[in-house]
Amino acid sequence: MESCYNPGLDGIIEYDDFKLNSSIVEPKEPAPETADGPYLVIVEQPKQRGFRFRYGCEGPSHGGLPGA
Repeated sequence: MESCYNPGLDGIIEYDDFKLNSSIVEPKEPAPETADGPYLVIVEQPKQRGFRFRYGCEGPSHGGLPGA
């Protein structure tokens, strides 16, 4: 039985094989302020409450599949 299932453990990718792109980690420069036209400033971020916003039609299923 083992001969038909060979997971190929010799092909496991090591963490060192990945290169970390510093542009992903470092924050980008803020966008320059412009005087031309409207702009948006976020003054407060929403608090993490542990659940997502739901529309009324979704009901209280909390992510479950209705009827399943």
